[in-house]
Amino acid sequence: MIAAAALAIAGFAGTASAATEDNGVCELGEFCLYQHDDYKGGVHDFIGSDPNHYNDYWYGTTASVQKGASSLKNRVRSCSVRLWSGASGTGRFSGFDPLTWTPDLSPWNIGDNSNVSHTYVYCS
Repeated sequence: MIAAAALAIAGFAGTASAATEDNGVCELGEFCLYQHDDYKGGVHDFIGSDPNHYNDYWYGTTASVQKGASSLKNRVRSCSVRLWSGASGTGRFSGFDPLTWTPDLSPWNIGDNSNVSHTYVYCS
């Protein structure tokens, strides 16, 4: 119980969802990264925080998601998501409110193709 609370505080706890992670479909309850602007190219759909995108791959490929995202969808109703330039929620970040879509990461603090990790924050 204490370990679960510590994970939730650190931002790396998952959330309950009917969505299916890593099936190539950005479903309600997931945070999704896209390889190109305007939600094009490869997609990776996450349920919960991920401290390192290095071992995540664009759906149906062997190409790593790390430092490859150009757009995103936060389809999580109850959490904002921070996208980080460093592992385990370190470095520069940009925050994305629940249920927001961002067609181009270039103007954001995180920038284009700079993603290394993400955390769920401010969950209600």
